Amino acid sequence: MLKKIGEVEDFERNMFGARKRPFSEHMERWISQIRPDQLNNNFFEVKGKLTFGEIEDAIAQEKDRGLHELLIRSGKPLDRLWGDVYDFQPGVQHTMVLLRDKSQSWQENTDITIRDIQKEDISQDLLNVSMVPEEYREQAYQNMKLVLTTAQVYPEYHWLCAYADGNMVGILCALTHGGYTVMDDLWVDPPYRNRYIATSLMRYAAQNIGGTLFLHVDGDTTLPDMYSKMGFSTVKTDYEYFLSW
Repeated sequence: MLKKIGEVEDFERNMFGARKRPFSEHMERWISQIRPDQLNNNFFEVKGKLTFGEIEDAIAQEKDRGLHELLIRSGKPLDRLWGDVYDFQPGVQHTMVLLRDKSQSWQENTDITIRDIQKEDISQDLLNVSMVPEEYREQAYQNMKLVLTTAQVYPEYHWLCAYADGNMVGILCALTHGGYTVMDDLWVDPPYRNRYIATSLMRYAAQNIGGTLFLHVDGDTTLPDMYSKMGFSTVKTDYEYFLSW
């Protein structure tokens, strides 16, 4: 299962030009020239006990690329020493899989309409970034243009939009590959939250896109418990260390 999940994750990164490369004795890295500012496509992966020099080299490379942040992921917690030397912001990411399909029992809002970009042209709705803070709108607009171009090339790449009262009120990305589907970028317009729009989008993905569903969840939130109640189980835990300058 973890191998299949890893294949979906690699497939998604490759869609945006990210490639894994050796970096040092104890680290590999994913690097994308297409989306250098997107952390999921630009991070370092720990493969052993890190040294001070390796972290310094990683920071130097990101600075040389004109970036202002560094992300390191590890299957095990790093030595606490690095927290004393560097101002890392630690985090935990759980990979959760729907091992038993309970989507039929998920609450559904029957008053909304859900449309899939692989079936209908909803590009103009997705390009509407008015809900994004003004200082980030241009970047969000350019990122979404890239996303839409990618969706035209890869039929496995679904963007679902929920509509109510004539407006787009929810979004979910679902990428399917090799019998597994990862869900990401779930968003619901604040005035429409607590109306089962999120679960409706997830239910649509389960029943119309198919595959074994999985997602990534921050461990320091209430989300793992919420998804556990929906039938998801944690199958992998990654430790993340973020540094900005």
